[in-house]
Amino acid sequence: MLVKDYVDVSVRRAILESFTPRDFALAIDGARVVLEYTPEHTTKNPADSIIRDNLHGGSCWTLHGSQGQFGIATLTPILPMNVTIDHAPREVVEDIHQAPRRVVVWGVVEGPSNQAKYAEFRSSLEYSLERRAPPRNSGQTFIALSAFEYDVNSPRYVQTFPVFDGVLESRMSFGVFVFEIESNWGAPTTCVYRARLHGRGTIRCVSLTLRRFSS
Repeated sequence: MLVKDYVDVSVRRAILESFTPRDFALAIDGARVVLEYTPEHTTKNPADSIIRDNLHGGSCWTLHGSQGQFGIATLTPILPMNVTIDHAPREVVEDIHQAPRRVVVWGVVEGPSNQAKYAEFRSSLEYSLERRAPPRNSGQTFIALSAFEYDVNSPRYVQTFPVFDGVLESRMSFGVFVFEIESNWGAPTTCVYRARLHGRGTIRCVSLTLRRFSS
């Protein structure tokens, strides 16, 4: 493929990938990083780079090692449907092996309505995971919303994954999420460029947990 043809294909793909569902995890729309669920032993860019629309090389948030987690609070609770992980294209990053590989996304179960739904749908919301919460959990009740593998060999560097069917059926809403990185592709550090949360907004007021983390 000629260089011009490669550039044309890349531009068309970037345009198509820009038309993704609304991202509730954008800082400009009121989302924020929850420091209680986010480690401090990182380098370079601050953790809130994860919730900003920026894929320039070197702009990632770096974790020491192949495992870690970060928390995101949306402005108001949402009914989650999909999650997205962005990474810079292989052609522009120094080491593609820094990309996340296995990822679990958790939601904090809060409020009487959600606690009731959790009790009702608990059997269908339990999955083949060894744990019921991320390592940093503050004693809160968590539920796994999605588990997937980011594929560095895919031509698409923006990859979207569905939440579990049981979560959709329960119609539980969440205002605080934790992305747990269980592994990367073999590098001594892990680089996260952006995480997105897609779904539908609710008319509920901002959750107690979100208010607590916002204070």
